[in-house]
Amino acid sequence: MNVIPITAHLIQHNSEPTHFVYPYLFTHYEPKGIVYIWLSDDQSLYCTLEEPMADPKEHHLISDDYLLSLTTASGAPSWEFTELLIHHLPDGALKDRMRLGPVDSSGPGGNSKFLGISGENIAVWRNSGANGGNGVIEIYVLSQHGTLDLSATLVSPFGSSNLESIAIPGMYFPPTLLYLSPYEFIGVDATRKEFPRSIEVTRYTSTSHSSESRQKQIVFDFTSPTLPYPRADMRSSLYSETKPVTAVRCLDFDTLELKWQVALQYDVTCKLRYIPSMDVILSIGDGSTVLLTEGGILENVTSYLSLTVLHPSTGEIRALHTIGGPERPCGTVHWYDAGGVCCDLTSTREELGVIFGDGQLAVINVDRLLGSGFPKIAEDRSDKGTVITTVCPAIDPSIPSSKRDEKDLRAGRWRWVRRAFFGDKMVIVHLASGKGFAALLWK
Repeated sequence: MNVIPITAHLIQHNSEPTHFVYPYLFTHYEPKGIVYIWLSDDQSLYCTLEEPMADPKEHHLISDDYLLSLTTASGAPSWEFTELLIHHLPDGALKDRMRLGPVDSSGPGGNSKFLGISGENIAVWRNSGANGGNGVIEIYVLSQHGTLDLSATLVSPFGSSNLESIAIPGMYFPPTLLYLSPYEFIGVDATRKEFPRSIEVTRYTSTSHSSESRQKQIVFDFTSPTLPYPRADMRSSLYSETKPVTAVRCLDFDTLELKWQVALQYDVTCKLRYIPSMDVILSIGDGSTVLLTEGGILENVTSYLSLTVLHPSTGEIRALHTIGGPERPCGTVHWYDAGGVCCDLTSTREELGVIFGDGQLAVINVDRLLGSGFPKIAEDRSDKGTVITTVCPAIDPSIPSSKRDEKDLRAGRWRWVRRAFFGDKMVIVHLASGKGFAALLWK
């Protein structure tokens, strides 16, 4: 791979980036709650959404004409109340809204939570003591006028475990979406007291006595003889200072049987991506190198970007690549994905990009993932290797503007990237200071 030429554009605006759903970039002007939508390809303003959002949490395209947003409910007595908003594109007109929450199974009736969206199907969980304490899942679709219409109400299998009773104390959540269709929902519960050794997968259907309704407990046998202290998140990861592990599982949606499972040692996966052109799964993770004293006391932990390529049918590890630092030492991305950087596939899923804290960029075609991975400096003898990068062209945010910044630059700590979103032959950069955003493009 040759070093790629980069062009850089600075878009000055009073808002800051919050989400990216190709081809749209969403920015938010916090003082007034205004949400702007930009076209990423030419960085032009596309529309402004009607109805302020105090804290936009998610944005999903339902179709070319409609957008679903999840935000903290306006005027609510608590941040635990959220709201679904439906907007029409490209005029940004508000078409419908639905208030949800808070999630508390022991609270008053009507507690609810947005679970996810697949195609035009929108899943909402409600718990008012129904269905043995497991609540019900409502499936909504949009009418021709852009309003939310209830299309189905789904329940868990007859006699299934009460989700609250098996949860880690204080960690009860509704199931996390794995699969959604107009008439069924498959979710995973990772808040069991036995987590992370086990998770529970449940299929919700229109009747609890349906032959299709199932619930299975899946036990994962980690290769490590001792189990580290679990961090109970929905990625089924384990975390400790010395032994992070991620469990990746593949399920048969028809039977809910486990097809394969694999443990990624010393790795906390932050993203799983499928690459159709290669028929592989890419795990982007935060790897760790642990240094212990002679007495076995933890002395230091350093992180690096870990890229693991898995076969989707068997879970076999096809390739494993690690990335250390960039050619020019710099600070970490403020809100990094893993290893101090932001890393993701581009929107075409034909390239993989990595951006470092000072805007240095490395990009490869995905077909290199099964081979050598990112090119590294040949004479480098470090454990993970120094990756060959392209330096970002000078724009105002990338230039140190204070004595402290200049000191950080000399010390290899300079950074101006808060986080980044990869599009098509480009990456959008959320600036560490100031409003607006930058776009780095390549050919």
